Amino acid sequence: MHQKTLRIATLCLLCCATTTTGWGGDPAEQIVVRLAAWERASAERSPLRPDVDFTGIEEKYTAHELQTAADLYGPVQADQLIRRFTWVDRSGSFGRVVMRGVPRDELTRLFYSAVDVQFDAATWEVQSVVFFDREGRPRPHAIQPPAAPSAGGGIVTTAGFRSTDSQIRLAANFVEPADLLEVPAASDVQVILDRWAQAMHDVRAVDGTFKRFTYDSVFLTEQRAVGRFHFEAPNRGLYVVEPVKAGLGGPSQKLDKQGRPYAIVADDPVAYYWNGTHVVWLDEQARTYQMVPVPESLDSEVRTVGSWDFVWARMAAPQRVLPGVVDVHNEDFLSRYHWSILRQSPRQIILQGQPATQESRYNLSRLQVILDPETFRTTATRVIDAGASREIVHVFEYGTFHRALQPAESKWEPDLTRYRRVEHLQQAPPVSPAE
Repeated sequence: MHQKTLRIATLCLLCCATTTTGWGGDPAEQIVVRLAAWERASAERSPLRPDVDFTGIEEKYTAHELQTAADLYGPVQADQLIRRFTWVDRSGSFGRVVMRGVPRDELTRLFYSAVDVQFDAATWEVQSVVFFDREGRPRPHAIQPPAAPSAGGGIVTTAGFRSTDSQIRLAANFVEPADLLEVPAASDVQVILDRWAQAMHDVRAVDGTFKRFTYDSVFLTEQRAVGRFHFEAPNRGLYVVEPVKAGLGGPSQKLDKQGRPYAIVADDPVAYYWNGTHVVWLDEQARTYQMVPVPESLDSEVRTVGSWDFVWARMAAPQRVLPGVVDVHNEDFLSRYHWSILRQSPRQIILQGQPATQESRYNLSRLQVILDPETFRTTATRVIDAGASREIVHVFEYGTFHRALQPAESKWEPDLTRYRRVEHLQQAPPVSPAE
């Protein structure tokens, strides 16, 4: 314990000894915490070799920059990072974590003025490295890690997508009602619903990540994305989606009637934020946001399908964007569907809900949910639209599950001061992610 305290104090002292630069600096303690997390996450990483791992981009960067990028991917040591750079925290956008380093060595600053390192907010693994030229302009191409080869159960790792073969197969092959061999008794269904509701009864905050798969049976396409969600009772939260490049993760497991895999196409970025009174749609590329008040009456105020208000009403709270995850005991969620058990085993329980009202059928035709039989937490959902031509599957990984609200361990609320507000809606918001 004494050695650990001494090392932290040493890091703080090193952090305070910063050179004066045009980028500025952040409090030493905050920087030390982030650098320590970076060091822990990279401890078991195999060092990269620029001549092997960064092939194809040699002409865009100097050998010095490529070696620096390899060093930053790790493994790293926090004290060495502090000796080489003055660090500034550039985070605060949708849960992204970005650290900017300014070289302390004057000779190094002749090659580049700063470097941005972006991390996975959940794992602290480096996702990309961006260099700035001597005038402070970012280089047009980020340096990203190479895709890791398949190993240990078919893990596929890329800069923006990590999934397993089983998750991809699960998303593409949710059980269909025709697969059901024996219809469970109504009492069995109610037992499952009661235990599901009880497991979620007093959950006040949830934070996690997900993989999202969108299938279109008309155009025979699949879209893949990764994302993060955050929920705080009763109606605060975040839903962010980042697209995955087409083809990453292997071919589609969804097949057409001729047995051919769907074409994989790029998804669109999505970012929604709920502050308790408003729902905010953020456009990261344009650096703008649009904001509307949450409708006072979520169920009866808006009925016009296709109107902007109808779309906003369906997104009035984070739990509505991801039905069946945190809203099980709220707003009579279970009573809005006719439920049945499609499959039950020691590994998973698959439920299907069909909308009980005509208004609900405007949104979707079926909701399927996979539960963990031990925790009764939702591990995946499948939402099929009203026309049964489009479906969205979320596969979840939970980071935190709290029975009481407590200070967030990481920044999850976007810093709206970094964006320009659009006072009048220029276009309707994108369709609710889950529907």
